[in-house]
Amino acid sequence: MKRFFLSLCFSGIFLSTGAVFFANTASPIVKVGYFQDDPLYKKTGNDDNESYVIEFLETLQHYTDYDFSMVEVDRNNAENALRTGVVDVLPFFGREIQNSSNYLFSNIPTATGVTVLASNRNPDLSHITIGLNKMSPDDLIRKIDIYCDEQGISHSYRRYSEEKQLFADLYNGKIDVFATMDFSMPDDLSVISTIETVFLYLTTRSSDQILYEKLNTALTTLFSLNPSFLSTLRLKYIPSARYSINRLTLKEQKVVQEHNTIRIAALVSQEPYSSYANGHFKGIIIDQLDSISRTSGLTFTYLPAKTYADAARMVYEGKAEAIYGISDSLSAEDQSYMKTSNPLITQKIVCVTPDENLQRGNCAFYSVRGYQYKKSFLEKRYIPTSFYEFDTTAECLKALEKATNAFTLLPLHEAEYYFNNHLLTKLSISGDAYINNICIGLSRSTPQEYASILDKSIYMLTTSMFETFMQQNIQETKTISAFVRKHPVAAIVTTTVFLLIIATTVFLIIFIETKRRKDKQIRQAMNLANRDHMTGLYNHVAFEKMVTKTLEHAEEQDISAFVMIDIDNFKKVNDTLGHANGDYVIVSVANILISTFRQGDLKSRMGGDEFAVFMKNVSDIESLEKKMKALQQAIKNYFENCDINVKVTCSIGVSWCTGPQENAFSKMYNTADAGLYAVKREGKNAFSIVQME
Repeated sequence: MKRFFLSLCFSGIFLSTGAVFFANTASPIVKVGYFQDDPLYKKTGNDDNESYVIEFLETLQHYTDYDFSMVEVDRNNAENALRTGVVDVLPFFGREIQNSSNYLFSNIPTATGVTVLASNRNPDLSHITIGLNKMSPDDLIRKIDIYCDEQGISHSYRRYSEEKQLFADLYNGKIDVFATMDFSMPDDLSVISTIETVFLYLTTRSSDQILYEKLNTALTTLFSLNPSFLSTLRLKYIPSARYSINRLTLKEQKVVQEHNTIRIAALVSQEPYSSYANGHFKGIIIDQLDSISRTSGLTFTYLPAKTYADAARMVYEGKAEAIYGISDSLSAEDQSYMKTSNPLITQKIVCVTPDENLQRGNCAFYSVRGYQYKKSFLEKRYIPTSFYEFDTTAECLKALEKATNAFTLLPLHEAEYYFNNHLLTKLSISGDAYINNICIGLSRSTPQEYASILDKSIYMLTTSMFETFMQQNIQETKTISAFVRKHPVAAIVTTTVFLLIIATTVFLIIFIETKRRKDKQIRQAMNLANRDHMTGLYNHVAFEKMVTKTLEHAEEQDISAFVMIDIDNFKKVNDTLGHANGDYVIVSVANILISTFRQGDLKSRMGGDEFAVFMKNVSDIESLEKKMKALQQAIKNYFENCDINVKVTCSIGVSWCTGPQENAFSKMYNTADAGLYAVKREGKNAFSIVQME
């Protein structure tokens, strides 16, 4: 009994001491600046404490040991407030800040938006007057100029010091459109044209290195554990901008009014794209079609089909007008009765196998009946000698788990769904296979207007919308840490000393395991944070750090070259063929850079359709010229053989220097960028090589 009592006293002292320690540990205070007039700070709902900014900061704070204190600053004086220490952090700021070398920007954006031309009407695009506020940077004007020149739009500008006067002139017709962010548009305006995607970053002073590293680590951890966090915030707090769809022709309007219902043969088990339960379909493609319905006025009814073969048969026999989820590479037989829309999704196809070392040749290929696989890829890469077909993906994967020296090809999103929900325990992804476009297949007996209306509507589907649909349908399995937060250990420690000891032991085990997993996730996330998510190339921040370090340690006689690449006519690809084809062009150019340049050359996607390559130990300028010609020829040859009806080439600006250089990144970048845009002005599809002064 005495030992029992002593044990109880010791446990109480231990828990009490820990409670006092944690209660009296004060967290450092970080002053966070915000703009009162910022749409991201706009309150929503009945709770005065709800906004994009507040929820973002409250969530981020959980991953730090700081307390955030909100400080209101004037938007026009924000940089001065950060520089002088009025605030420690600006959570949503662009890289266009002057004297950017004095500041550090987070590796991951904290908000994204699209710079658009918006109006309260459908203006005549032969000539437009564009309104700009006084803070519009010269870089934005340059990009509007390039866009209007490519579209053949004559234009002029008016600058305004007050937003009130800008809107007054818009409504009385003195200007036709104005440049703004899509999330700050008034409700009665619509987007006429998109100019560029803008990223905002968490910004600190360069002298606050420790604060920057801790906040950057917290951001990385937050987004690795919850990749859809920003998309969820945007949906919750920011109304979707209204896009003015390319105006329908009179024939298209008549079809929408008289025959607006399309019957679609839908697969009942193709997670996460579509699935059928309790009389309803759901999935990524269903969400996309719902969005298309709202944009176009068309209505879709879904007819259940078990397999692709069943769905295609329904279209062939006239029981349905369309099928979704088909590849744009139709067989000759399918082309005889079906045509495809613009791509809904551009996706990676990956190899899934139970074998760590899958052997080429004499292997088995497990396929889903009706899938359009690239036979040329199979024959060149894996050379299978036996083939097995299954009706659904689930049946195929279940059989594959029991096989050896076998594989299947699966869209990456499907693989993520099965892996995230622990439905695949004996399989793994062995690598990427190829890029595939997923489209809507329309019966050739349907009115031609159906195809044109669908293509216009698909164009309005943005990348951010697709990412939101994907996160909503690829559910993640709950972690142990989530279970602990829901059922705290304190609820158990109320009975006996025996249960107290057990609960304490379980808590320690869970704490250690959770910390180990989080540490591993942080290490993985830090690596991912240096990469562009679409291409796998280095992002701007990582690229700048690596180039700066390389230049500082260069030998005296070393020639270093900074190459800026811009895709010609990329805007036209997006506008005429849709964002899915635009993404395909971006990924393809990235792959060409990897194959054209040396393995040791640093390659980066700087943003949008701009890429950069840093080359050290260049032998001479003549070899540099040959490399640029080879790159231009590789891009030209590749896209001439693709089904893209837009001439895709590239313009290049190169700056070079010799010997070690300190803090020379900005100078090399600006010299190369100036050369690049000189090439763009003179007709594109050329290169400029200039020595850095």
